[in-house]
Amino acid sequence: MQQDPEQGQGVNSPAPGARLRQNPADLIAFLLGIELLAVVTMVISAVDLTVGREDLMRLLLLTVVAIAFEEASRRVANLRLKVAGVSYFDMTSVWTFAAAIALPALLATVLVLILRLYMFHRYQRQTRNQPYRSVFTAATIVLACQTAHLLAKVVMHHKHTAAGPWLWLVTLMVALVGYRLVNALLIAAATYLSGRSSRTRSLPRLWDLLGSGDANALEVATLCLGAMVSVLLHRQAPLLILVLAPMVVLQRGALVAELTAAATTDAKTGLLNPGAWTQLAERELARAGRQGGTAAVLILDMDHFKNVNDEHGHIVGDAALRAAADALRAELRGYDTVGRFGGEEFVALLPEVDAGAAESTAERVRRRIANLKVTTAGVPTSIRLSASVGVACFPQHGTELTPLLHAADSALYAAKDLGRNRVILADGPATFSADPISELDDS
Repeated sequence: MQQDPEQGQGVNSPAPGARLRQNPADLIAFLLGIELLAVVTMVISAVDLTVGREDLMRLLLLTVVAIAFEEASRRVANLRLKVAGVSYFDMTSVWTFAAAIALPALLATVLVLILRLYMFHRYQRQTRNQPYRSVFTAATIVLACQTAHLLAKVVMHHKHTAAGPWLWLVTLMVALVGYRLVNALLIAAATYLSGRSSRTRSLPRLWDLLGSGDANALEVATLCLGAMVSVLLHRQAPLLILVLAPMVVLQRGALVAELTAAATTDAKTGLLNPGAWTQLAERELARAGRQGGTAAVLILDMDHFKNVNDEHGHIVGDAALRAAADALRAELRGYDTVGRFGGEEFVALLPEVDAGAAESTAERVRRRIANLKVTTAGVPTSIRLSASVGVACFPQHGTELTPLLHAADSALYAAKDLGRNRVILADGPATFSADPISELDDS
């Protein structure tokens, strides 16, 4: 997988931000510095280069098989691209990592350039990717390949540390870790700088920069296949054709995972949609009930949000919703269940917290939203945001999700009646007669 800065999150994903001309000097300097470093390593690897006929044949075979795979799985890749948008994780590292191990460093770089040109030509219409992004992506992969190649040479040079298959295993594992770290950290740095250039106070967290667990698992699986490809190139190159079948299956598996995520995720904010949130929240409450634990439900409503859409347009309104969702993610824990119920309402279930901790967390969220600076296309928009939050606790205000939601919803209305932009804790069990999800308003 390769990552493109300024398109999404995680490995091979972009950072938020605007076009290059709107980015600050430190981001531009970083991008140009990485690209220059990649060129320098290419020049160094060309010195005293000895290329044999077998090396050229391996390069040709890798190139043919890589492009054959991309063409054979193009339909699935296009579906993944439509589902994931610009945050698309390709699988070319299976070939580039294999080249870093099995070929001279310069030939591995040649393969990287061929594949990135092919990917740009094939998918540029769908992504409308700016060429400088593809250049930076190629530079990160070149540096990852150079690192993996150097680490493999160092391990192989110290043959006394292992023998036979164990030497290969150690070599491949060390090179794999080096490749992964270089690619991920360079993209994370560009993502961080691009996020900082948006002038918002909600900078990305380290874990968000490095990608989700599923994305990292897919990357590791792809690199492991690349390690196997490198061994086949040395031992039985014609058997390389057998890698195509598991690669196609892996590509389809990634599509299924992305479709599942799309079915449970709100497209506008990246939070859980109402159905998915309800299922997970009910499961968490059932666990708390079995273990005699505590939990809290937060319902957050953006104040006077209709005015934002009316005065600034829906593009700014959508950016404000995303900023509020990012604020929720930033202030809540990774295992808290956070969703969007539609309109400008958000909901969260916080396991293992009491009333005091829940109120404190809700207040942090409220303050963070009040301090947000919304950006669209990298340009800060001067609007004031605020939110009202209702809090209900398990088991004080209810032992099931529906009464807890009603209690939190009643507290939310109390916050609005008292002037908005505040947090209110429910004062007792709520009475109700309908589904709380359908009763949440857009005021």
